[in-house]
Amino acid sequence: MRSRGQDSDKIRRLEALASAPEGQRAFALQLLDAEKGVQVVQAALQVLQDNPSRDARPALLRQYAFRDTDGNRRDPGGYIRTEILRILRQDVRHEELPLFERATWTYEFMPGHDEVCSSVRANALIALNEVEPTLAAYHAVRLLTDRHTARMSGEPAVTAARILASQSRHLPLYGYAVGAGAVPEVIAECLRGLAVLPSTLLPPLVETYRNTDDEIVLIGLFDLILSHPAGAAHRDFVRQFLRETTLEDVHRYVVTAIVARREQDLIGDLVDLARSETNRRKRENLLEALSLVPNDRRVAAAARQLRALIGP
Repeated sequence: MRSRGQDSDKIRRLEALASAPEGQRAFALQLLDAEKGVQVVQAALQVLQDNPSRDARPALLRQYAFRDTDGNRRDPGGYIRTEILRILRQDVRHEELPLFERATWTYEFMPGHDEVCSSVRANALIALNEVEPTLAAYHAVRLLTDRHTARMSGEPAVTAARILASQSRHLPLYGYAVGAGAVPEVIAECLRGLAVLPSTLLPPLVETYRNTDDEIVLIGLFDLILSHPAGAAHRDFVRQFLRETTLEDVHRYVVTAIVARREQDLIGDLVDLARSETNRRKRENLLEALSLVPNDRRVAAAARQLRALIGP
């Protein structure tokens, strides 16, 4: 029977080879092909993630099959299978399409937990999209509204939304945003993916979410407004939010996004807001953002005023 000490010795030996990448990769591959211990295999996978090797593929596939046969016992939470999928994604191959598709159907449950393999499905969907985008789109639509979406991360629905947006398949995103879904991370990702939404549909969508107190959803909404061609029509809402909000982290995100997009009219609004802002944290947010704007005398003057108001 394997002892914890033996596993620790193997991990230490693997770490000691860091200065010899070829030798470390060879030892990691040896461990991957021979070991069943979770910690040893995870350490070997980390090496192969950082130093990919085409020779590792057969061992990776064998490890995946072994873990997948009895996932709750051999890979609780799907962490090993997730890492293997991430490595396989570095060099996806069409012959592995059945594995990727099967992995998008991986659902496992542990006592006292919700479903625990959301990261397996998310990474499988990314890999599937590399080899068969149309098939991946169908699975993405399914996973977008899957009731087993992880509550904390929104996965794999967040990944599904990104893939659908990348394929210009916007209707499922719009359907989720207007009422089919309830996970904040997913709502935000769907909003981001709707930058080509017909302009007449933007105002009702803004109206739906403008009064939400969910910071994640608000960030998605502002990403949509700032990227949409008709977003300028909602400039008053953006100004009002920045002036009145007490959500300082969202405020920081929005003012930084405005500067990053080089929206001159909105940058002018930030200068105006800087004159009247009294909240110290929001002043600091404005100063941080405006300091990134080069060669603008008006902006530089506003930044000097903010520094003076903030003080030491």
